[in-house]
Amino acid sequence: MYLRFIAVRDFRSWASIDLPLDPGATVLVGRNGIGKTNLMEAAGYLATQSSHRVAGDQPLVRRGVQQAVVRGAVVHQGRELLLEIEINPGRANRARLNRSPLTRPRDLLGILRTVLFAPEDLAIVRGDPGERRQFLDQLLIMRAPRLAGVKADYERALKQRNSLLKTAADKPRENIPLTGKLAPELVIVLFEKVFPMLPVVVPVSMKMVPRVTAELAPLIVQFVTRLFEASPIR
Repeated sequence: MYLRFIAVRDFRSWASIDLPLDPGATVLVGRNGIGKTNLMEAAGYLATQSSHRVAGDQPLVRRGVQQAVVRGAVVHQGRELLLEIEINPGRANRARLNRSPLTRPRDLLGILRTVLFAPEDLAIVRGDPGERRQFLDQLLIMRAPRLAGVKADYERALKQRNSLLKTAADKPRENIPLTGKLAPELVIVLFEKVFPMLPVVVPVSMKMVPRVTAELAPLIVQFVTRLFEASPIR
């Protein structure tokens, strides 16, 4: 798999650019601030629909305009697919595959797979547990793109439940369930997807940690869930 070209319009500092690419290594050379990292960010956004630098979409759109577009051609096993995402801060993003509109932008997930190394990755180690959960979420979706929808439903239900907890502080917590039918989906995600992923991640982490740190203490990885405390399922 490789990206044959990446094109952006009104993305970050770029008003417009079409960058052809070849299989193998490509080195971007230019002065500081010219926008090299922005192009890498655009390719990553096309793959994950998120930025490794900011949480929201607004900073991705060039100042003075309302929309940014990222487009790229992915070649895999002799087949080429054209991916396109319109970034609309404050409104729903739109996506196209081979110029045909998609109902949901997340239907593009999994077509292009990227690995990005950036200084921001240090937050996975130095940051709070939310950074590590986000990393595992992204890895999970790259391995099983359909779970992007389950994750979105979960986050929406969790937000609704937290809102209810604030407005019904005098009620027992067990009387405020996490949106009924979503609980079985959460069990599927955790036990059929997340747990089998850990034996893949942990051995690599155990191997890599001694290469980047002088610490002699062993790496300890734990997955702790309060799912059964938060949902009515037993």
